[in-house]
Amino acid sequence: MKNITFTLNTGLSANDAMIRISNFLTSEHVDFQADLNSVKAEGIPIPLFSFDKRLYTKRNWVGINPFIFVSGVNFLIKESHSKQIQIDVNIRQGRAIFMYVFFVLFFLCIMAAAVLDSYLYPNILILLLIIAVTLPILVHLFIFELCIKRLIKSEIKGVIN
Repeated sequence: MKNITFTLNTGLSANDAMIRISNFLTSEHVDFQADLNSVKAEGIPIPLFSFDKRLYTKRNWVGINPFIFVSGVNFLIKESHSKQIQIDVNIRQGRAIFMYVFFVLFFLCIMAAAVLDSYLYPNILILLLIIAVTLPILVHLFIFELCIKRLIKSEIKGVIN
């Protein structure tokens, strides 16, 4: 899986876009560094317990902060040919890949234990293997395509595309 990159066109000024991105990242408990025309979110929260407030958000209908699944986010703000502001967003997925591998290995260990104890029929093992491989991919697509992209687009008001 590679980094997710997309571009937003907005009618905001570069300064207003920087302010909105900064406020948005602060509200999601993300540490960032802001330059003249870029924002680099490097301090992505890693909540360890379910009562950690960084795990949750009120900005999407799921209620889970989607930034806990990414390694970093970069925003590059530049002016396009039509005098609009373009915001290039680059989302690094390293943490999501690690979580995917961990989930699959966890399911494989459960299936290996079940086979050694011969509690399950082969058909059920095949079903568990399919679930172990496809479920994390579906969750990953849901988190990145629906949650993070929509959340970023909705928080940077004035997005044209």
